[in-house]
Amino acid sequence: MATTEKLPSGRYRGVYYDAAGKKQHTPTRDRKRDALADAREEEVKAKRTASAAAGTLPGHTKYGEWVEVWWPDRDIEESTEKAEAYIRDRELIPQWGESEMAKIGQQDVQTWVNGMIKKKTEAGTPYSAGYIGRVYSLFRSSMTAAVPSVLTASPCVKITLPTVGKTSHRHFEDEEVAAFMPHLRYKRHREIVEFMRETGLRPGELAGLHRHRILRPSGWVLVADTYMNLVKKIKSVPKDEDAREVPLTTRALEILDIWEEEIPAQDGCGLPHTNGRKCPSDLVLRQTNGAPLSLTSFRDVLGRAVRKAKLAPGSPYDLRHSFATRLAEAGVDPFEIARLMGHADVKQSMNYIHRTTAARARILAALGDPAAKDLRLVNGVGRGMDRGTSADSSALSDAPSEKPSQAS
Repeated sequence: MATTEKLPSGRYRGVYYDAAGKKQHTPTRDRKRDALADAREEEVKAKRTASAAAGTLPGHTKYGEWVEVWWPDRDIEESTEKAEAYIRDRELIPQWGESEMAKIGQQDVQTWVNGMIKKKTEAGTPYSAGYIGRVYSLFRSSMTAAVPSVLTASPCVKITLPTVGKTSHRHFEDEEVAAFMPHLRYKRHREIVEFMRETGLRPGELAGLHRHRILRPSGWVLVADTYMNLVKKIKSVPKDEDAREVPLTTRALEILDIWEEEIPAQDGCGLPHTNGRKCPSDLVLRQTNGAPLSLTSFRDVLGRAVRKAKLAPGSPYDLRHSFATRLAEAGVDPFEIARLMGHADVKQSMNYIHRTTAARARILAALGDPAAKDLRLVNGVGRGMDRGTSADSSALSDAPSEKPSQAS
């Protein structure tokens, strides 16, 4: 039974027993009745947890009560937990919190999903199909976990979700980079653009890159850390759960030299690492205020620069696409491209490689099409009916060219 204890300070704390039968205490309160109410609430939660473990939690248990039991037992990364807690509090609890679990039917779930299609965000934009899918996925997981301790079966079967379109990405041509670079106010932002195009690092990988990962004698960088912007921590493996090495170009090394000179090294990065190990060196890149690179801020800055240059919308990830496309244009083996990109499958890397004018010219030349002769080189860019990257094919060697200028 829940009780209270009076402390020497004159304040009170509640006393209750958890699902394992161990004595526990609630935070202190000024009033005894408040401490007792806390203890009783925790005792009810403990009984629900014990009932769920024993498979005796009744079907009339409310969804909100079930989530309180289910949520703490989930084994997920902190960044994922934080994102899903937002969905839980914004979408699931307001919709289902007071509903009895056994009374939630398949048609109820389908009607709810259909209703989300008509909802809008705080910014006034419709819910995306991807976001609706994430919301539903979390709800389905919670209902599946309730079988068989609370439910005999989950109502989340044969639910029709809105179709998630393929994410649209692009790559930046050399001339496009030259067009938007002047609209980046700060030199460091321009350097970041160049470095990402030279290495293909993901934004989080660049933000989490440590100095000891730069292998200067051999000219490589070991990509083994990712900065998790949401929880301000360093994840000790990149996205695909496997470290990789990427060669550093002359320009990439020059940028690293600039950052090393301009950014004073600290004793460690000052951020917690998910593997619990002590950090051996500082971050390669920091903002002028000393904080790690803000991924959202850089995305917004780059997006504005691209818009001011009157180009199609672009994002930091498109710089990574540019890296893969440049590798393909240079004739790098597809398996090597996949390795440098950190992809487990060559097919995944193919999504990062985009058509260019240079590729079109080579194909037309191979077919003997006279249109290939109409393409000419301007600032290292093949120009014809379309815009493209460097037209380095020997098939264009007879085409007139202008003297190339230094790319930004």
